[in-house]
Amino acid sequence: MKKIFFLAALAGICHTGHAQLSDPGTPSRAAAFKSQAFQRKNSVQLELGGHGLFYSVNYERNLLNADHFKTSVQIGFSFYPAPIDLRCRLWVPVSFNQLISHNQHHLELGLGIVFTEFQNYGDMEGNIHYKMGLTPFLSGKAGYRYQKPDGRMQYKVLFTPLLERENGITGFHPLGAVSIGYTF
Repeated sequence: MKKIFFLAALAGICHTGHAQLSDPGTPSRAAAFKSQAFQRKNSVQLELGGHGLFYSVNYERNLLNADHFKTSVQIGFSFYPAPIDLRCRLWVPVSFNQLISHNQHHLELGLGIVFTEFQNYGDMEGNIHYKMGLTPFLSGKAGYRYQKPDGRMQYKVLFTPLLERENGITGFHPLGAVSIGYTF
């Protein structure tokens, strides 16, 4: 019995299989696979809504750029001149983002901080206080991004909530955004 098992094992080891060999004219699977990593690491975006409230102009840089997972950092700004009656004139959103990718379709998740410049504000009793300084909001994002790995344009639809804490009061602001961007 041991001899039969030994001969069968030896025959299996010595037998040459041809099932995995390809025709010399056919490219291998590795050569035919197209990378899903982004070809360009930088982008500028115009975002309507979102972390800049009504609009923001953003710059994004990819830090890790693998086929299915990408990590980026993003910074932006929006400015509202004096005639627009907002208590925050300058908004600076900063976020770290993770993309989960399948070809040109990406799930975008991110966390960050939005720095705002407060000029004046009213309290619960209707008194107006004047204050200058930066006040942070905690921000998040979850949404869909369409961007081809070798493409120049990107399109996003995002849920972009803000969480603020001021004078012991916590406020949650569910916001949304639509964005168009150019990569370089």
